[in-house]
Amino acid sequence: MDSLFAKLLVSLALLLGITTGNLYIDSSVSSISLDYNEGDEYPVMYNLDIKNVGPGETRFDIESNTPWIFVYKDYEPARRSVRVPPGNTFSFTVEIHPEQALDGMHEKSVTVNARNPRTSELYETRIFEVNINKNVVAATVSPEPTEEPTPTVTVSPTETVEPTPTEQPLSTIKPTPTPLISEISTPTPTPMDEPSTGARRSIWYWFWNFIKGKLF
Repeated sequence: MDSLFAKLLVSLALLLGITTGNLYIDSSVSSISLDYNEGDEYPVMYNLDIKNVGPGETRFDIESNTPWIFVYKDYEPARRSVRVPPGNTFSFTVEIHPEQALDGMHEKSVTVNARNPRTSELYETRIFEVNINKNVVAATVSPEPTEEPTPTVTVSPTETVEPTPTEQPLSTIKPTPTPLISEISTPTPTPMDEPSTGARRSIWYWFWNFIKGKLF
């Protein structure tokens, strides 16, 4: 009778687990991430809170897949298994020793199994990822230079200024008539009258008499 009732409870728990998404293990933590650099303090401790959402008492076992991550019941390093009544919450301790790991990125995990406390029948398994970056420098991406937009020069239309007509008419300057220069007639030289033959003879006669008087 008791076994039949237990089977019914298990079947009901499986049905509830299908509808709610959790059979026995409920936790607000899904993964653990750690950035560690040489010189930082170690070990690094995390609390992994687990709630028994199963229908009865359940045994929870915990293990890790690397020797430098230690897991145990909170405050009891020697215990990796604990029996918990339904509806109760407890904590596992995750103790990480990154100083023992090599430089680089490590993807490790911690596994929690929910089992029947008497028969060790496996009810549910949850895997919590543990990501550790040791001495990893994040690459910086330089932003690409952005092209500055070419400034647009807007030319405003030039305002045309029309001349304003004056009320008084402009005075007109009349040209002063230039007096005509009368032509100056050049007198025609009058040829001198040649001496007549008689005059020429009288001159020679006078000249001859003058010479003859001097010589004789």
